[in-house]
Amino acid sequence: MAKVYDRVNGSPLERIVALHEDTQEALRAATYQVAAAAIVNLANAKTHDPNINRRSEIRIARDEERPDIDWNVVLSDERGYGAAMSIEYGRKAGASGRGGSKGLWILHRAAGIPEGD
Repeated sequence: MAKVYDRVNGSPLERIVALHEDTQEALRAATYQVAAAAIVNLANAKTHDPNINRRSEIRIARDEERPDIDWNVVLSDERGYGAAMSIEYGRKAGASGRGGSKGLWILHRAAGIPEGD
């Protein structure tokens, strides 16, 4: 019977696979593909919704905790206050009943992930 080791030279097997050149190339390609679709989604949303800040942007970011492994596509909005989250997921109306919006699911649609409720 074969013996499977969970570590190679002291490193977890998952890390060895994640750092492999082919794995990183596949992650890079998928990340850029999702980012390109998200850029188009955001550009379309900006032309149809005047409430979306022109400074909202899509960018690719490496994970701060594991920059050699993880790739991320980020919807960024320099206004802060959860603006990017509101663009993606929407927000409830305030006490006055105004100010609510539906989510645009920019990143979800770009990645082929079903929209939430």
